[in-house]
Amino acid sequence: MRAVNERDEDVLAAIAARDDRAAPPGALDPRFVGLLDHEHVLELDFDTRIDAEPGRPCFAADGWIEYPYSQTIFAAWQAGVHYEAPTLESAGPDGRWHTVIEHFGYPAGMPRGMALPLDGLPPGTTRLRLRTNMQIYWDRLRVIYAEALPEAQVHTLAPLRSVLARTGFPRRSTGAQQLPDYDYERRAPFADMRYMAGD
Repeated sequence: MRAVNERDEDVLAAIAARDDRAAPPGALDPRFVGLLDHEHVLELDFDTRIDAEPGRPCFAADGWIEYPYSQTIFAAWQAGVHYEAPTLESAGPDGRWHTVIEHFGYPAGMPRGMALPLDGLPPGTTRLRLRTNMQIYWDRLRVIYAEALPEAQVHTLAPLRSVLARTGFPRRSTGAQQLPDYDYERRAPFADMRYMAGD
């Protein structure tokens, strides 16, 4: 029912639906790709206890990241700066924040969804908080409930045919908030990067 960031901005509309419009993470560290110049925090308030519903609660997130590659992370480490993957916290009855899951990860690569089981969530929790200094664009955040599905059946399908072909490289574009997109209708025979020398 409420979502605010560390700048006390209301971001509920930004994280309510998967629509490629994410909560703004804020100012970037100009030295390192994928790093913010501050800690980005999102506080989420729910109108009911998270453990009040049947099933196993899971924190579900849709979003994308501006990827920091290994050489960038190494350069940041040399400068005494560390990339901090997201941490999930809950507010206790005393109003203090307690770590639920530290550095759990993020939706990596293209825009995608992820689910994080909330097995360690204290009873009665109604407030969650995300913290990270990485350039992550949280598009939709919510709590979902996993339930057993005993009637599910497993079917194994064997392929009848397989084709290997050169397809080329789809044209990449970058939208608002560093949103990546690839157009498979417009492909080039070569990638837009140089091949490294050696094996």
